[in-house]
Amino acid sequence: MYNKHLQIQLQKYVGEETLPKYFIDFLSEVNSSYDNFEQTQKMLEKSIESSSKKMIELKQSHNKAHNRLKSMIDKIEEVFFSINFPDFKLLQMSPACEKVYGYTKTDFRQNSKLWYQLILKEDKYILDDIYQTMHTGNSFTREYRINHKNGSIRWLETKITPTLDEAGKLIRIDGVTADITKRKNAEIKIAESEENFRTIIQSSYDLIQSVNQEGQFEFVNDSWLKTLGYTREDLPKLNIFNIISEEHFNLCINEFQKVFKGEALDNIKTIFITKSGKQVILEGNAVPRFKNNKIIATQSFFRDVTEREKADKDLKANIEELKKSNSELDKFVYSVSHDLRAPLCSMNGVIEIAQEDTTDELILEHFKMLQGNIKKLDGFIADIIDYSRNSRIEIRKEKINIKEFLNDVTLNLKFMGGYNRKVEINIDVNDNAVVHTDKSRLNIILNNLVSNAIRYQNSQISDPFVNIKIDTSDTETDIIIRDNGIGIKKELQQKIFDMFYRISDDSVGSGLGLYIVKEAVNKLNGKIEVLSEIGTGSTFIIKIPNT
Repeated sequence: MYNKHLQIQLQKYVGEETLPKYFIDFLSEVNSSYDNFEQTQKMLEKSIESSSKKMIELKQSHNKAHNRLKSMIDKIEEVFFSINFPDFKLLQMSPACEKVYGYTKTDFRQNSKLWYQLILKEDKYILDDIYQTMHTGNSFTREYRINHKNGSIRWLETKITPTLDEAGKLIRIDGVTADITKRKNAEIKIAESEENFRTIIQSSYDLIQSVNQEGQFEFVNDSWLKTLGYTREDLPKLNIFNIISEEHFNLCINEFQKVFKGEALDNIKTIFITKSGKQVILEGNAVPRFKNNKIIATQSFFRDVTEREKADKDLKANIEELKKSNSELDKFVYSVSHDLRAPLCSMNGVIEIAQEDTTDELILEHFKMLQGNIKKLDGFIADIIDYSRNSRIEIRKEKINIKEFLNDVTLNLKFMGGYNRKVEINIDVNDNAVVHTDKSRLNIILNNLVSNAIRYQNSQISDPFVNIKIDTSDTETDIIIRDNGIGIKKELQQKIFDMFYRISDDSVGSGLGLYIVKEAVNKLNGKIEVLSEIGTGSTFIIKIPNT
């Protein structure tokens, strides 16, 4: 059976003729060739078919890769460009140009100098040497500002790589341009902040220094230079260990080593030697300064306390002198209390005896006047003693049964003054109420206020009274003393607590009583206020701590 292709050929050219044996034998050989040809053709067809599929797949893969690359390039915010030389023809530019510049690739193709025209006039010098630099074949980077199409000013950074031919002639440049506006604005703000910080540091009244491990000054501010008398030209020759007093040298070395071990020090005190040889006492703190996680210096912040230290020493001497003066004043007060008041009592006793031996109205009137002056002088001395004690003696708090205390205070005040009538003193306080305060100062307050209420009673009223109401709590004692006396004019109510203030020349007291009351209340960290109306009476309200 012949190959189908051979059969077709025999049928076409021989038909039904009988062929000789030698020809049949020849056809048998030819038939095998036809078979081989057919197999080879089939293999070739399969190979072509397989190659075609691979070519299609390869093309599809290439298209995908190209599309992905194009998509990536389109999304990149930097502008990639290639320019041919010497005709300055734009070979390629990425779509990001429209975002960075505001202009399209078509705009740049139509105007080859557009990129340069957009640069701010004051920044054009930055790229004026660009052509000379490109012809060297070396890559370079420039930063400059442009006018964006939308009117804003943008900072750009351009990196250019030139390509030269074998003869060293520039034939193309490739580059990338990025919008660095945000970064530059941040750098400008940081620079402004650093400048502001430097200004603050330089203008600070504190003495600020930075010293490296060798003791050399890396930085000092103007206050440091002014206080120690050195100039900036002196700094390279200075070492901190050479300008510290001998008495503080070892202490300074010890503190210096602690800071370089990472310890922050507070309330350190050092004595520096100024350029003129004077000692200056500095007080402050020191902290380590780091760079790349390594301590490179100590940062110190000092205050000049030389005058304060001197004042402290003078104060200690003054305190001793004051203690001595207070001791002498105590002796004087004691002398006043006993040596001066005793003769006054004797004088008053002599006058009382003399009054019994005479009936002369004029003499009796003179005796009465003398008794009034003696009593006034005795009261003034008592006020001086109260003032002295209140201003010098420390607060000594104790628990006081306030009702018993009030009874003792008011007992001898009911018939005081030149009046022949009794003033009703009413006490409103719980029987077991306890006040925790200074007893002598509480006595000064109550004695003065109650005696004033009695002294300045209203002669036009038939039932003069003084009401004393005291409320206590765990934290506060409230004292209210109200009378129906002559009252105080509104415009004078704030003056009555002034030293030596007297409402009129007819006032009986020395003008110290209410001043001493106010000072005693202040000593107890309390408050006092007065409410009063002429002809109606006065109310004094005192609040003092009860702890």
